[in-house]
Amino acid sequence: MEDLNQHIEINPAIQNGPHVFSGTRVPVKTLFWHLKKGISIDEFLLDYPSVKKIQIKGVLNLVQKIFSSNKFESNNLGKAENFINEWPGFLSVEDVEKQSLII
Repeated sequence: MEDLNQHIEINPAIQNGPHVFSGTRVPVKTLFWHLKKGISIDEFLLDYPSVKKIQIKGVLNLVQKIFSSNKFESNNLGKAENFINEWPGFLSVEDVEKQSLII
């Protein structure tokens, strides 16, 4: 499995510590809000040019793996569990799967 640090990081000095896209100040949950509102990934990238498409793909792949696996294997399991806790309940796994196919 790819390293979560390629796509997300947690730093209390950035936005008080939520999951952000690595190397940015953009919270990952901002992507989820955009997707739920029907805003395309391309539009999200225009709004947040510091985020790379490969990071979005990595996050969406991570979400799919977390929700499709009974046993999530990762050296960063604690980080992944915290990521799940930030998962907005209003965004369905189907929404994510649909976007993953678009990328």
